[in-house]
Amino acid sequence: GTCDRTTGLCKCRTGFSGAACERLDCPMGQTPYSKANFLYEAKMCSGNGRCVSLRELSTYEDYTQYFDNTEYTGWDADKIYGCLCDDGWE
Repeated sequence: GTCDRTTGLCKCRTGFSGAACERLDCPMGQTPYSKANFLYEAKMCSGNGRCVSLRELSTYEDYTQYFDNTEYTGWDADKIYGCLCDDGWE
């Protein structure tokens, strides 16, 4: 991002957030809210899941994608986020 040294505030690039733009955000997807008028709104994880950190994701075990339920504690555990899809979505 671009940081203003006089205010100490940063303007993050798309896909990043945090005080120093250090967090990789979940993707935004478009979901229809008026099919008749072809209107869409941006929703985190396309509105079909939750945005979770690597740390949280590492605790899941579903026997198809995540085979171990350990806790990831690497330096990026709370810096990288991804979508945990709702049942029936990939």
